[in-house]
This record gives sequence, structure tokens and C-alpha cells, in this order.
Amino acid sequence: MKKAMTDYEERVAEVDDFFRLLTAMAEPSSRIHFGSKQTHKYQKIEESWLRLLKATAFLVLYNLVEASLRNALRTMYEQMKNEGCTYAKVTVEFRKIWFDQQYKPLDLFSSSPQTYHGKAYEMITGILDNLVVELSEQRLPVSGNLDADLVRKVCRKHGVSVSVHHAAKGGSRLSLIKKQRNALAHGDSSFAECGRQYTVQDLIGIKNETVIFMRSILRNVSKFAARRSYRVF
Repeated sequence: MKKAMTDYEERVAEVDDFFRLLTAMAEPSSRIHFGSKQTHKYQKIEESWLRLLKATAFLVLYNLVEASLRNALRTMYEQMKNEGCTYAKVTVEFRKIWFDQQYKPLDLFSSSPQTYHGKAYEMITGILDNLVVELSEQRLPVSGNLDADLVRKVCRKHGVSVSVHHAAKGGSRLSLIKKQRNALAHGDSSFAECGRQYTVQDLIGIKNETVIFMRSILRNVSKFAARRSYRVF
């Protein structure tokens, strides 16, 4: 799990780089220098450019949230697999997750009774044969929908603590990040419209709280995995 935490801090460094660029571009005295031009080498930063960058900040932050959570859970799942955890050796929470993930690929409306029968037989046989439980972070219901409530729901589903640092303010800003990210991704809002609503300082505050919230959550996952709390001893 140390690698998952290292990966997170690397992602945070990338986010910080983006915000340093945004902050520099927002300075009234900032100019772009075109060294190859003979004349008019300096271009003032246009407000429309800043709006695009400010809107992009929501995409950058959402990516940090979802990618980091998936990565941490994938790392824990791989640890469980490497330990040879079978159905009998994992907690009730992880048995339920495995059960749900086994059925997730099936289409509720088009799958036939024979398909469900075959899947049930496969699962029962796997349990009786003590096959290693394999879980996938790709089958978690989080794509495009992560806010603080869903992050906590996913953690509780695994039995992981949802306690976070008080400076994260409960991760309340994640709902705004999700809303703006989805509005941009689905074309419900233009980048210019989104970027117009926020100052750079607004976005820095949102970023800081989000980073602290996710760092706390990932540390909880890391401690859970280090204690091997997914196992029945």
C-alpha cells in the first residue's frame, strides 16, 4: 500500500503544478513571450484563457479523486490475491463485494435463466474448491459519480474507516467538483461559463480541502490493508 500512497502524492504534485500555472497566468502582469517573433513578442493573458483553465481545474481535481481511490483499492485487491485469500478467509463485507461483482457483468434484462444458473454454479464451485477471491476496482459503481458521500459509502462497504482530518471539512467540496466535472463532460456547461463563476482563490480552497480529504481516506485504506482487516483469522 505504500506505493498507492506514493502514487497519490505524485498525483497531488501534478495538481499543484497545474495550480501554479493557473496562479501565474492570473497575475495581472503576466505575459506570454514568443521568442521566435521579431515584433510583438509579448502577449497579455486574455480573460477567456483563464476561464478555460479555471474550468479545467474541476477535471483535474475529479481525476485525482477517482483515480486515487481506484488505485488504492486495486492495490489492496492485489494484496489479497497474492495472499491467496479464498471466500472462507475474507470478511462478510468482502464476500458481499465479490458476490456483487460476479453478477455485475450480467445484463438484468437480456440474460437468460440459464445464464444465471451457470453463474451460480460457477460461484458455488469456486467457493467449494477454495479458489482465490479476485476483485476488480473497475466493477465498483463510482465512474463519474464520486463525491464525499459515495467515497464514504465505498469505504464502509469494505469496512474501512471514513474518519478524515477536520481541515477537509467532510469533503463537502467534492459534490461541487463532481457536478461541474459532469456538466463539462456532458456538454451541459461550457468551459467559459464554468470558469466565469470562480476565482483562482476559490479553486485553491476547493483543491486544498479535496487533497486533505482524499489523503485521509487513502491513509485509512492503507492502514486497513496493513492490518489485513479483510481477513477472517
